Amino acid sequence: MATIRQISIILLSLLFWSCEKEIDGCRNPQACNYNQDATNSDGSCIFLSDKIEQGYCNCRNDIYDECYICGGDGLAEDKDCDGPACNVGEQEFIASFPFSTTGTTQGLASDFPPDYGYDYDQDDQTGADYAYGISLESSSYLTIDLCGSWNNYNYDTFLYLFNANNCDNIYLIDDNDDRNSDDCDSLDSYLNIFLNPGNYYIVVAGYGGYEGRYNISVRLE
Repeated sequence: MATIRQISIILLSLLFWSCEKEIDGCRNPQACNYNQDATNSDGSCIFLSDKIEQGYCNCRNDIYDECYICGGDGLAEDKDCDGPACNVGEQEFIASFPFSTTGTTQGLASDFPPDYGYDYDQDDQTGADYAYGISLESSSYLTIDLCGSWNNYNYDTFLYLFNANNCDNIYLIDDNDDRNSDDCDSLDSYLNIFLNPGNYYIVVAGYGGYEGRYNISVRLE
């Protein structure tokens, strides 16, 4: 038989639970307006594909400048574009190293294949991709790491590196699907390569043409 103290605890617990207020919002982690505190999905999710249809290039409502840089400041007087300025769709320029961010291919176009001589990993499938332009002034080892993409977002990535010294002749240098390392999940892509001075595009895509969020870090050694 329950004691008065036990009954009081049960009643207080029920009162606290009933007083908890639901938080409306977008609960889809792929959305631009994802709210991790939301307890009730209210149909308000806005995706990158929606932003692109509105003329923006990312979830922050930025647009492309003259150098095809998403959210770029445009060209200063008597200045040229930094790094590759090729019209390859969704992209941004990495101005300094080390660089790290969380990105997404959700809702993006398939800009690179088959225009640049390759198809994604299997069965001639193509899918969404996102490009990071870099410009090297001296020979360096470049490391590109998508560690955490699988464990954090269940996104099986595919990674590509292109030479972009000539926008009319962009060509594939190297690619990677699965890493060979104990530090991160084997499905997280990774490249470490020696490069000569020049312009390059790092392209993130998904295995089998899938889309999703990813972590990326880029460093020079």
